[in-house]
Amino acid sequence: IIRNTGNDALTLANDTVDITLDGNIFFDTAGAGINVGHPQHMYIGDKNSDYGIHSDMEKYDVDTEGVCKNLTITNNFFKNTCRLFWGGSSVMVYVAENMLFQYNTIENTTYSGISLGWGWWNMNGDEDAIVPHVPTTTTKDNKILNNTFINTISKLSDSGAIYTLGDMPGTIISEN
Repeated sequence: IIRNTGNDALTLANDTVDITLDGNIFFDTAGAGINVGHPQHMYIGDKNSDYGIHSDMEKYDVDTEGVCKNLTITNNFFKNTCRLFWGGSSVMVYVAENMLFQYNTIENTTYSGISLGWGWWNMNGDEDAIVPHVPTTTTKDNKILNNTFINTISKLSDSGAIYTLGDMPGTIISEN
């Protein structure tokens, strides 16, 4: 049980691989119950490179930056998350590869239950994108299956129980 936190309950921000989270309770948190990945992981290995704009502002060095992958998040209970940071999601997944999110219950959220993906038009590879002619594909092959969402989006709007953003090939969302 992780409860009464001043921010997120659990953060898996960088290069977290082969992790299983099963049967946990995340309750009464100021921020997300779980935070996966980092918004700067849209392109891996681009710090201080000529690869796109703002590469000098990347958080992780080339030799340490990595996508979170092979995550299994099952049979967890999330209740009353993001009580201080209303714009957060109970489960915030910026970037992940091969994540299974299944048989979880998310209840009483201020915004979305789970948010998967990051990046709008500026990550699609168009001429005016962060990296022209190279769309990001770091978020891929994820599954959100058989979850229960109760009383989501209680404070803000413009969201959903499951909120997705950006291109994510191979992702399946079903039977929630």
